[in-house]
Amino acid sequence: MKQAQDVLNIRTRGQGHHDITSEVSAWVARQGMQTGLLVVYIQHVLASLSIRQHSDHDDLHTFFRRLEGDEDMAPRPSHLYATQICIPLRDGALTFGAQQGLFLLEQRDSANTRHLVLHLIGE
Repeated sequence: MKQAQDVLNIRTRGQGHHDITSEVSAWVARQGMQTGLLVVYIQHVLASLSIRQHSDHDDLHTFFRRLEGDEDMAPRPSHLYATQICIPLRDGALTFGAQQGLFLLEQRDSANTRHLVLHLIGE
């Protein structure tokens, strides 16, 4: 078994869902493993991860913005998502469904640099 670990820095454009599938997939491909398991961990509390269809991210973000409201205790999008996601690796590629991708949900209005710890174990 081999292991690889790195930190991927993602620059967001501000609030919303950002497709990070290609950046993460490219890193995995560079590791040269055929089977294994990738763990993606985001080191932030006002950003989170989700695996979803490419077509629904804008509507879902609008829904969560309405859900937040003005109350301090309103659910925030980052509270409803994951800080860590595991994705199997098969035949050298991440095993997303046909319409799925990996998304970073940025909660802040301003652009930010978010840090993802990637840990791949496999062969």
